[in-house]
Amino acid sequence: MQTLRESAWFGLPRDKRSISWLILLDIIGPSTTEIDNDIRSRCKAYEQLNKQGMRMNSPEILLSPLTHDKVHKQISKDVLRIECDVRGINTSECYIKAMSIFSRRYPVISYVQGMCDIFKMFMDVHSLTHEIGTAEALAYLCFEKIIGKYLDHFSSQQAGIERSIQEIEDLLMKHRPVLMKYLYKHSVEVKYFAYNWMSTFLMREFLQHKEIFDAHFSLGVEEFLRFNISFAVSVVIHLQNILMESDFEGILHTLQHIQEMHWERKEVQKVLSMCYIIYSGGTLCEELNKSK
Repeated sequence: MQTLRESAWFGLPRDKRSISWLILLDIIGPSTTEIDNDIRSRCKAYEQLNKQGMRMNSPEILLSPLTHDKVHKQISKDVLRIECDVRGINTSECYIKAMSIFSRRYPVISYVQGMCDIFKMFMDVHSLTHEIGTAEALAYLCFEKIIGKYLDHFSSQQAGIERSIQEIEDLLMKHRPVLMKYLYKHSVEVKYFAYNWMSTFLMREFLQHKEIFDAHFSLGVEEFLRFNISFAVSVVIHLQNILMESDFEGILHTLQHIQEMHWERKEVQKVLSMCYIIYSGGTLCEELNKSK
């Protein structure tokens, strides 16, 4: 297991990522002889979830602000934003089915816009090496593992996101006070960009860089959020030179369009290196974020 964690930190091979994520997220065991059986068992359990309904008189349903029909419409509308084709197959129904299952299992949370972006990260990974039905089941299990741990990011008050934004601000002030003063001077608040980041744990912004989440998952579910916050801080620090040459509009455009930037592998590795230092409680030297 330790070997897998170390390998994940440096980026996993695409064809090994699906199984590795399942092990790192503790969805299946590390025994190579039991992997196929474990996957079949988990897929069967997922299908059982699909067959289970929610008693309409349950306390959760009574507390839920949305009816099933409204949730279904909300999910279907959100899925339209997502590129769902896998090998020429439209998998939008997989997204709708998985998100509907989640909304039934967590009716007080129900469905929040952006959850499909998180699910897509897992669907992309698992559909690379599994047929569509299996990929859907495995993607859901990974999705629920993360979301289920951090439900307060998706509750009506979104207290988890607010805490994360505050931590990002505190860490930026600790590691780059000059940058933070520059942002304040230009009336840029951290929440203006970090809210969207933390609503999908930056999976929307870095969908094409799965190796970033190899590193996240190498630390396990318990440490995922703390590392994710450190990563968000590192992204801002990496862009410091650009940001400090920009005005209000330029700063926000840069930070709100991260997914449109071209990230070379060496840049990703540099950001991850900074991230680990911050996550570990270390001190960054100024040289780490200077552009080459």
